[in-house]
Amino acid sequence: RNRPPRIQPIDDPQLLAWSRFDAASGSRVVVVVNLAPGTPRSGRLALDLAALGLEGVAAVTASDLLGDTVHAWHLAAVTIECTPEAPVRVFRLAPAAGAS
Repeated sequence: RNRPPRIQPIDDPQLLAWSRFDAASGSRVVVVVNLAPGTPRSGRLALDLAALGLEGVAAVTASDLLGDTVHAWHLAAVTIECTPEAPVRVFRLAPAAGAS
């Protein structure tokens, strides 16, 4: 339970992404922070599927915990945008129905 968050690769050096996964509850959270919050940034996120317990899963439902929206992510191509209005993004992930 006291494991540190796992840094996730993202291709914009001004974005920092990390995740937490609790195998007991199945809870998965991904956070992306814009290190230059006054400038809009976007980056392609390359999630470590094994670290998130998502091996063999092609798509997830990503619930935006700060924006109260839900997105369908195809894990091969996830792009995250951070704006001055939303410099931090927090998502709860769940495997999409029929995605494995």
